[in-house]
Amino acid sequence: SVTVNQYECGNLAGENLSELGHKKILFMGDNQKILSGIQDASRDFSIYTDYSESKEYSAIVCDNYDIAFKTYMSQSRNRLSVPEDISVISLGCRWQNTPLDITCIGEDGGIFCAEVISTLLGMINGDVVSSEVTVSPKFFDGATVFEPSAKFKANSKRQLSDYLL
Repeated sequence: SVTVNQYECGNLAGENLSELGHKKILFMGDNQKILSGIQDASRDFSIYTDYSESKEYSAIVCDNYDIAFKTYMSQSRNRLSVPEDISVISLGCRWQNTPLDITCIGEDGGIFCAEVISTLLGMINGDVVSSEVTVSPKFFDGATVFEPSAKFKANSKRQLSDYLL
């Protein structure tokens, strides 16, 4: 099988958010490799896995596009502006029929396909091939991540749990 390195996905998300100055990040998902990657990216921020743990998030990292899309839509419906009030990152990209330009971290289609083809050709030719091939993820800068806004910093007691689905 060919997969994307999940730990590196989380690490890229954590590094990006840390560099932008995010201090409290909500992780929505259950992939422990992604969570470990986020946690190891920086010790300068706090990461939460339950939105009731804190009410001061400036960013949400979602472990797939569907969660990111629903999160984005719930923020928009409830008077939070993405990314002005809160940033959203999807770990996993969707390339077709995407109505939003969500910042995502996932497979580089060309590299991923090249690995799949190489593995299949090796199998067809009778070569010894690895049963597991892992490729590094790529950061795709969309329109849903920015520095925490002055508005957010001034009103950091915002109850995000009131806005989530």
